[in-house]
Amino acid sequence: MTRISNKHVFAAFFLLLVLFSLALSPAPAISQSPLVTVVGVVTEDSQLVADDGEIYEVAASPEGEAVKELLDKRVQITGSVSEQNGIKIIQVTSYQVIK
Repeated sequence: MTRISNKHVFAAFFLLLVLFSLALSPAPAISQSPLVTVVGVVTEDSQLVADDGEIYEVAASPEGEAVKELLDKRVQITGSVSEQNGIKIIQVTSYQVIK
């Protein structure tokens, strides 16, 4: 019969302690871009052309889908903006039609 040394028991205990603490630690926060407000016109390509000429793809979400239906309407969108392959994408948090 094989005998387990105290060193092995301690090493196994330490390894379990490290793994357990990693499992309980919170996941690193994902950096979120700050909210911005953009005013522009919704195009038939499901984009927002801002008053300053900047073009934003409207991200898929319930709010984004509602904005995409406002074809040729001038809207104010609040949301976070990310960029992917040089294309700006706005994740709509809220919006309103501007008259």
